Amino acid sequence: MGLSQKVAILIDRLVKGQDIALVVDCGMPSIHDPGSLLVARAREAQIPVATIPGPSIATAALASTGFSADCFVFAGTLPGTPKSLKRFLRVYRKDPRSLIFLADRKGLSGTVRSFGNLFGSRPLALIADLTEPGEVVWIGTGRSILPRINELPRRAEITLVLEATTRLGASRSPRSDGVPTRPRAGG
Repeated sequence: MGLSQKVAILIDRLVKGQDIALVVDCGMPSIHDPGSLLVARAREAQIPVATIPGPSIATAALASTGFSADCFVFAGTLPGTPKSLKRFLRVYRKDPRSLIFLADRKGLSGTVRSFGNLFGSRPLALIADLTEPGEVVWIGTGRSILPRINELPRRAEITLVLEATTRLGASRSPRSDGVPTRPRAGG
């Protein structure tokens, strides 16, 4: 049985209300691991995905998106001024890898607007308060996520992840734009 068939069986179980866990022998599930295909399919089906924290917010955030984690960059905290942000992001504009950034809640609308302007329709995940009660994972584009920014708590911890433009290994169908996933309930 191939990977796509296994993923389809697991998605069917999730749709029927069963719980599953993605566990790997070493490392972080979905990071350079075919488990990212399962997470991507679950998100496309609007099935909540909960990530158990690992040693790094970057890998936990990336694993929760279903984006390719074959090769990625953790670019650190985004600059706070619009001019420095634009200059900083230009460096990554044509980078084909998944890109992970930490963002300040203050000025987040401007930051997400900049992502929309610079990266266009490239899928973006906005993750707030990862692994905490009320965790939010929205996947769309900068432009589609922007109208929802005011729904976030004022003190939310924000991680932004841009999807890779190419995927090593297994391919998958394109993600539909602007369909946010449901936040995980409880803690």
